[in-house]
Amino acid sequence: WVKATPQYGNAISIVNTAKSRKDPLQQIEGIVEREAVKPLLLGRDVKRWRAEPSKSILFLYDAANPKHAISESVVATRYPQALRYLENFEDELRARKEYHRWGCKGPFYELYRIGPYTFAKYKVVWQHTGFRGRMNVAVVGGPNTPMVVPDQKVILLPFDDEMEAHYACAYLASSVVEKILGKYLGIDASAHILDYIKLALFDRRDAAHHQLAMLSLEAHRRVETGQSVLNIEAQIDQLAHTVFGNKLGFAA
Repeated sequence: WVKATPQYGNAISIVNTAKSRKDPLQQIEGIVEREAVKPLLLGRDVKRWRAEPSKSILFLYDAANPKHAISESVVATRYPQALRYLENFEDELRARKEYHRWGCKGPFYELYRIGPYTFAKYKVVWQHTGFRGRMNVAVVGGPNTPMVVPDQKVILLPFDDEMEAHYACAYLASSVVEKILGKYLGIDASAHILDYIKLALFDRRDAAHHQLAMLSLEAHRRVETGQSVLNIEAQIDQLAHTVFGNKLGFAA
C-alpha cells in the first residue's frame, strides 16, 4: 500500500505506508510510472452512495491476462522504475504466507484474488465487515475515472453497464434487503448474501428497474454534493417493496 502524489507526465511519487503484520517496514519514497499505481479502496472507504479510495497500490497486472501478474521480464521493460522500487521489499514479499500458499510460482509482487472482475468498468461495492442493518453500498467506475482496486474487506459485483450497476446498488441499499439480511446476518456481509436477496436480472425495458437505477444515480450525486438523500431512499424503499416485496413475502 502506498500514498501517491501525481507528478508531471507519466511519473508519480509514492511512499509506502510501512504497515506490516510483523515488523514495521522501512518507509521508502520513490518515483514510478503512473500506470503502475492504482487507487486502493479499503473497507472503511465505502459509505452509502459514495466510495472514495484513501490509499493507492502498486498493481502490475494487465486486463488481457487478469489472473496473473505481469512477468518480471515484461515489467522490467514496461515499468522499470516500479520494479526497482518493489525490489526494496523483495524479501518481505517473498516471505508472505499467501505467496507460499500458492507455491511461490508467480512474480514476487504477485497479488491474489485478482480476476476479470477487478477490471470491470463499473463495480458495485460494499463493506465486508461492519453490517449494521442497512448496507453501505456504492458504485465506482466509469469511462473517465481510473480503475479502482478493492481490498480484501470490500465485496464487489462487476458490471459493464452503468444503469445495471446502479439498479443493483439501489436494491442492495433498500429496506427490502435490510429486512432479509436482518433475519440472519451478523456483522459480515460477504458475497453469500446474493444467495438470499433474490436480485433479479436487470431488464432495461422494465420501468421500475430503470427508475431504481436513476434513483441510485441521484443518490450518488446528492451525497457527492453534500445534500440529503432521505427522500431518495424513501422512494427506493417504496419501489423495491412494490417490485420485489411480494416475491419475498413482504407486504407492498
